[in-house]
Amino acid sequence: MLSVLFFISEVQHPKGVEFERANPYRLDIDSATTKNDVDFGVFTIRYMKTWMGVTKKKFHSFFPLTRTEKKSKLTLLRKKYATRIVTSNANKHRDRIIQEANEYAKTRLSFLLRILFIFGQR
Repeated sequence: MLSVLFFISEVQHPKGVEFERANPYRLDIDSATTKNDVDFGVFTIRYMKTWMGVTKKKFHSFFPLTRTEKKSKLTLLRKKYATRIVTSNANKHRDRIIQEANEYAKTRLSFLLRILFIFGQR
């Protein structure tokens, strides 16, 4: 938290003084996970997208609560967010990545068509 406040102070953010005076507290999150140090970025994006200015002690993220559903949702969100980041106009490598992905898809499709052709000959 201190590094964020330091950054806000350094860039002279208009709400910097307000941030310094704030008394933050940790919210209980209904879909919190344990032993998952990989998906914090996915959770952060998800919480930022679902935050509605709730000031209760508990924050509802509309995230699945069962382990199986959570795992499935995380897989979907990883793909969704990665695709959006990679294909964003802000990504200076966007065009090269899209071109490489298209070349890979063509190669893979060609390979699959050859396999189907071979098995169709039997």
